[in-house]
Amino acid sequence: VIGGCPSGDAAADDDDSGSPADDDDTTATPQFFPPDQPGPYPVGTDQRTAPSREGISLPVQVWYPALEATGDLHVYDDLIPGEALDEPAADCVQRHPVLVFSHGNSGIRYQTWSVMEFLASHGWIVVAPDHVDNTFLDFDQDLWPRVALRRPWDIADSYDWLLTEVLDTGSNLHGCADPDAGYVVMGHSFGGFTTFAVAGAPYDMEALASTCAWDPVEGCDAVDEWFEAHPGETTSDRSDPRAWAAVPWAPAWHEYFADMTAITVPIAVVGADRDTLTPWNTAVEPSYAALTAQPRCLAGLENAGHFSFTDFCDLLPASGNNGCEEDFRPPAEVLITLRTLSLAFVQDQMGYELAGDWMPPAEGMASWEGVE
Repeated sequence: VIGGCPSGDAAADDDDSGSPADDDDTTATPQFFPPDQPGPYPVGTDQRTAPSREGISLPVQVWYPALEATGDLHVYDDLIPGEALDEPAADCVQRHPVLVFSHGNSGIRYQTWSVMEFLASHGWIVVAPDHVDNTFLDFDQDLWPRVALRRPWDIADSYDWLLTEVLDTGSNLHGCADPDAGYVVMGHSFGGFTTFAVAGAPYDMEALASTCAWDPVEGCDAVDEWFEAHPGETTSDRSDPRAWAAVPWAPAWHEYFADMTAITVPIAVVGADRDTLTPWNTAVEPSYAALTAQPRCLAGLENAGHFSFTDFCDLLPASGNNGCEEDFRPPAEVLITLRTLSLAFVQDQMGYELAGDWMPPAEGMASWEGVE
């Protein structure tokens, strides 16, 4: 992994090929296309089920480059129509890079489907699990401590599911990714928290226990079980070393991590200047300040709120849903900035030199800083 987090003043490189610096790597190097425009691939999607180490069946959504732009459009959970095709043949002529996405508290795997479809149009395979007991279809707030501990494993288990598909000669995704290449982890809110954990931050189990002592909800039994199984220990590492970059959006609850400096992969923390659920000053910026990973970036979206990171503003009442109200930047415009920034960051880490010209994007940014 190579690349950095430029200050935003970088000029266009004289070499406009956009190819990665390592020309010998043919496993996951799609041609560079500007991250502010849709990519060249038709997009397919499929809903499947992944087994988890906890014995839970995880609904997963997978988006992928398709061979042809023909077929019916997918309707997520038979509720919400998207713009991806429903289970077309995958384009596996070359191996594609992989990203695994973690949804927010009481969100769902396809909560930001437009960005996932956009990434797939650029040649990415994107996998997103439902964090069971924490979606808008099965949400149980009393189980949050158990869900918090399980979430990083949901991400790793979803990636494991993808690898079985990649190696299965009967799968539509056979040969679509390099099993040894790893993945980018990305998530929103509680999913941003999950992203930190997957990327390397160990849980402060005493902090979790303290919250459970104050509010002993049902899910605290998982915290008690952990202490019984790990006498004398106070931290739990649930990271996945296969994750090679991290992009937490509006991350929550960094206080529950014992050591944010344990994250060593490239990371871009993205927040919103008017977010009232994971505020810039108390959630986003402090989590970034605790990091030492290089490269690292901190991006603030302009006139945006917590739900600006999702496609749900068209489905939710504007009143009371931070980011959906009329005095915020239109959600569709925020998502264009978000997808441009997120894609440019991971392209940059892959060595595409031109990606730095979109770090930060030209529009929709309230703030930006980076350490290379």
